[in-house]
Amino acid sequence: MMQHRSLRFRMMVLFCTVVAVILAASYLGFWALLAHEVSTQLNRQLQETTRPIIADLVSEPRSQDINRMDIAGQFFELLDRDGTSCSDRETWKRDRLEGN
Repeated sequence: MMQHRSLRFRMMVLFCTVVAVILAASYLGFWALLAHEVSTQLNRQLQETTRPIIADLVSEPRSQDINRMDIAGQFFELLDRDGTSCSDRETWKRDRLEGN
């Protein structure tokens, strides 16, 4: 037969179960909210950064001045389809070697 548990033990188990469910639900809620906000913010920043680059490429498709473009507070590197850098910036090569 099953051993009868005390009321104190059953209330403690019930309390721990309820707290665990509430914590799990709040964790999932915060995760869903933050995952959505982080991806939205990243997409917005990428679009703001690429807007002048795309405008320059559309206006002059053959020019190479995209390699000299500086956008304050932004770091980007133009890659070809293979994923290799199209840039000839010496500072980028030096920074890559120095690990900055």
